[in-house]
Amino acid sequence: MEPVPKRAMVLAAGLGKRMRPLTETRPKPLIEVRGRAMLDHVLDRLEDVGVEEAVVNHYHLGAMIEEHLQGRGRPRIRFSPEDVLLETGGGVKRALPMLGEEPFYAVNGDIVWRRPGTKRAWTFCCCCTRPPSRSATTGPAISS
Repeated sequence: MEPVPKRAMVLAAGLGKRMRPLTETRPKPLIEVRGRAMLDHVLDRLEDVGVEEAVVNHYHLGAMIEEHLQGRGRPRIRFSPEDVLLETGGGVKRALPMLGEEPFYAVNGDIVWRRPGTKRAWTFCCCCTRPPSRSATTGPAISS
């Protein structure tokens, strides 16, 4: 069995255009789902699988992301700020020196997925903190 990567790249540099007006005052990864920022859900899941260090890139309102993650203990956080928006591949390429030579996870910072072992799944839209009805959803079930 392959060892689990100890590092992850968390992509949090997008503009969040589809979530306007919410993203006019905060980056999309900081929008709350069930009372917590999506970025926190992502980092929690990475910690659950053994990731020790996460590189988080940012662009739009990036200082808010850094401030939000200041006190986080695990995984250890390193930032890769972007002066110009580099898109997905450019953001990862820029962070490669921090990620090292070993395999790493690459995940979006504005998603929420099921915790391993969770039997009940909730589906959320990221603009509210309550689950929509099952009939109103088309995507896979996710939970906090």
